[in-house]
Amino acid sequence: METEVKERLEALLNAIRQSPEYREFEEARKPVNADPDLRRKVDAFRRKSFLFQNADTQVDVPADRNELFLERMELRENEEINRYLEAELAMCRMLRSIALDVLNVTDIEIDGLGDIL
Repeated sequence: METEVKERLEALLNAIRQSPEYREFEEARKPVNADPDLRRKVDAFRRKSFLFQNADTQVDVPADRNELFLERMELRENEEINRYLEAELAMCRMLRSIALDVLNVTDIEIDGLGDIL
């Protein structure tokens, strides 16, 4: 990788680390990481949610969706978990936007992938 690109990449990484989204994410995950039970609950939910959203089949199983929704509602009643999930979502949105901007500056054609990116 070219030196200038490496330098600018490092500047981008530093900007991400200094962003309000990242700082909030870091603060929000401290209490979750400090409590092994909370960490397990959050990770289990995140795993189920990821698998559900990225299933190979597009079959909609209402019972699974309802179960996931109810679990989400229950978890979000906990202020620490809710804050963490909100901060994580903000971070993911920021990183997704950055990734799409980087892809858009190139001639890599991703038009047909908009529904999954």
